[in-house]
Amino acid sequence: MTRKRKAILFFTGFAIAAAIFLWLRRDKRDVRYEVIYPTGLPSTESAVLGEYGEIAVSDMSDPNTAFLIWKPEEGATKIKAPVFEGFHGHIKWVPVDMNRHGQIVGHYDVEYNPLGFLWSPEEGFTSVGDFGSGLHEANAINDKGMVVGVTTTDTGKIHAFLWEKEKGTTDLTPNTEMSNADDINNNGQVVGKIITSDYFRVFIWEKSKSITTLDFDGYEFCNALAINDSGQVIGWIIDSNGDGDLFTWDKENGVKILNVGTQRAHFTNSNQIAYTDVTDEFSIGIRNFTLFYSCEYMPYLGNTNGEFILLYKYVPRNIDDICILDMNDRGDILVTDSYGQLALLRPIQKAK
Repeated sequence: MTRKRKAILFFTGFAIAAAIFLWLRRDKRDVRYEVIYPTGLPSTESAVLGEYGEIAVSDMSDPNTAFLIWKPEEGATKIKAPVFEGFHGHIKWVPVDMNRHGQIVGHYDVEYNPLGFLWSPEEGFTSVGDFGSGLHEANAINDKGMVVGVTTTDTGKIHAFLWEKEKGTTDLTPNTEMSNADDINNNGQVVGKIITSDYFRVFIWEKSKSITTLDFDGYEFCNALAINDSGQVIGWIIDSNGDGDLFTWDKENGVKILNVGTQRAHFTNSNQIAYTDVTDEFSIGIRNFTLFYSCEYMPYLGNTNGEFILLYKYVPRNIDDICILDMNDRGDILVTDSYGQLALLRPIQKAK
């Protein structure tokens, strides 16, 4: 065999072996999300994600700033805090939800009393959910500007509320002991929980003022997390042994238990579900004379069929210990990494 023929066979064999190796490692090689680190934002878990990749975060470094809004093309902007007559302390503003128009709801704490707010780029800050009796918190806002949360009624009870600009505040469960509204979709359907001394029960409220309650045999505590525009609900349930699982519900199919043990998840109109599983195992050590502990975060992405994948397979290797904070309908995912930094995971085309 000539030297030239040997060289051709060698390089041919090498090329075939390399192709097989790369094919076997294709899932590890493909990067399906790009990682964007927003500049000018503090390390915090008090952050929410907008539909166009905007991020709103609490800012405790400046008493004149309520929160920061970061946009992919503009960077971070400070939102000036309103001035309260007779109060000169530092107020913590906590953004909780944002709609596609950039309106943000949440609460601020005045002398340990949470009060709900709505902020819009055009009108600034508005108090929402207040019956004039003190405590109120805003939990969610839809694209029509309808806000839901929890408030103290004029009789001293704590109830779920719906706030609309033209109609003001409506008590959604006037005949209950205690309740809370967790989310509202763009059709005006509200999901929340009714609370008694014996149980938590999920309710769905509709514009007709009709209420549907969900009962789970064998489960004493049930909590809603979100409702999408199709009327599908996601939440969690805990039985008498303390074991919990995610569930989904809709009118056609009823309740489906997903056998996913978490009490925090994010839900989109495309039926995507994202959650973080925190392992019970952790280590304790001393670094630079400072006591610290570490635990393992396992972020998952899935759907209402209960099919979940580990998100680490689809992100670059230089980001780890991901904790999911929020997700929008475009598929963007807001996370914190192992250093406590906020990061935006943006879907990109699979590498060829």
